[in-house]
Amino acid sequence: MTTLDEIYTGGHFYTVDPEQPWAEALGIADGVIAVIGSDRDVRALADDSTRITDLGGAMAMPGMHDGHVHLLEQSLRNTQIQCQLDDPQTMEELGAQMLAYHQKNPDREWVIAGIYNSQVLTNEMVTKAWLDDLLPGTPVILYDHTAVHVCLASSEALRRAEITRETPNPEGGVIVRDADGEANGWLTEAATALVRFAVPPYTEDEIDHALAYATKLCAECGITSVQEAGSYRSLLEGLVRLERRGDLQTFVFAHLVYNFPAWGGWGTTLFDGLLADREQFRSELVAPDGIKVFLDGTSLPPQFTHVPLDEGTGEVDTTNLMVNQDTLVARIREWTDAGLKIKAHASGMGAVRIGLDVYERALDGRVPAVPHDIAHSRWVSAADVPRYARIGVVGEMSPTIWQDPRFNDTLDGAFRFASLWRSGAHVSLGSDWILPQTPNLFPGIGGMLDWGDESLSLEQAIQMATLNGATSIGKENRFGSLEVGKDATFIVLDRNLFESTPSEIGETRVTRTVLRGAVVYSANEE
Repeated sequence: MTTLDEIYTGGHFYTVDPEQPWAEALGIADGVIAVIGSDRDVRALADDSTRITDLGGAMAMPGMHDGHVHLLEQSLRNTQIQCQLDDPQTMEELGAQMLAYHQKNPDREWVIAGIYNSQVLTNEMVTKAWLDDLLPGTPVILYDHTAVHVCLASSEALRRAEITRETPNPEGGVIVRDADGEANGWLTEAATALVRFAVPPYTEDEIDHALAYATKLCAECGITSVQEAGSYRSLLEGLVRLERRGDLQTFVFAHLVYNFPAWGGWGTTLFDGLLADREQFRSELVAPDGIKVFLDGTSLPPQFTHVPLDEGTGEVDTTNLMVNQDTLVARIREWTDAGLKIKAHASGMGAVRIGLDVYERALDGRVPAVPHDIAHSRWVSAADVPRYARIGVVGEMSPTIWQDPRFNDTLDGAFRFASLWRSGAHVSLGSDWILPQTPNLFPGIGGMLDWGDESLSLEQAIQMATLNGATSIGKENRFGSLEVGKDATFIVLDRNLFESTPSEIGETRVTRTVLRGAVVYSANEE
């Protein structure tokens, strides 16, 4: 028997292993689970060098997998490199928060702020003229609650981006104009990249600071692996630097952005170059093996850039479709042959159908090495529910509804959790951490237990957040459940989820996070 480096005992370990759902203790050797079982049996394998940690009856479970995060974008706001808005409810509050940021950061040439609820502060209230009066002569970009899909630019920002009345709409985006044909400041989808690229690049120190914050917050939330759903070169370079310093505290499966200019750059040249260079970013904790494709934009008001479906007629309105389906089918075949995983952003019900269509055509009955995703899977037609399992596509569900009450009244009929589960589909959980301020998954787990006819059991919800996530990126042999031979990656909680109500589950706090045997977060050391 291998010498045990450490034993965790006196716990209630929920393993997500059907052969042994519960255990009292586990022993770790070289970052791997060497034994798991009863206190008596595990303690019997200790020697004088084995560290013993008593959990005092606390519940522990596998580290969670967040299937949809944007590590850098949200962390730039949380660390005040950009302006993080605190849910302003009036124009006075919005203006005061932006002014306070500008006064505290006088050396920042641009003010980039987000996000606010445009259902409360409407487009008739938040205007270019208002921005110009608030911060005269300052380049400002203000993102609404669609996070990246829609922004408002000040006159100075438009000037620096060289956007005039003659500037044509970029493919996949709109420069919104007033009655006289002048840009009114609102930009949608690909057009947001016009002002984004006018902003001076962030320094390595700024990127490193934001990513260090992100990985620490993931550990604090019990998230030990993530899918970075919007990866580009400077972000990947930052992850490399972070890991070299020993500060990367979560496993990152990176999706390279194919066709969203605000993240990936214009055209496919930059994407193809990054794809060719991806091996230079590979490490123990970074897997650059994913592709992110945007099928449509956002189904949140007021802009509505999604691809809808008329369930009565089965007709899809492709006005906002961002890709050519035949071209995408060919690329998916190419990427699948290379062993890559595709995550297809689909906000509207019609985009979900198109995503399933192109996967079905591209795979033609084949089973990819790593299953592909329909990202968000928020609105799914009843007719399309069984297709997930038949084609072998993951329903990645990111219910920000419980993290952010601003979206409650926009999600009627969303999230067919139970229907997809019963159909045999593989479903996983994500936070879409760019809308909520943290990637905390516990509100989503609790919410899935109380979603009417689409509710899941606690066992199913935990599996979505752990083993299903690991399986969706082909890492189920490394983590996702607590079994001998897998990474010693687990979290300790402040309550037993199985003795808690759904709302109490949503309030759960992690007291310790262990990644491959190393404690990367402890509430006692905050």
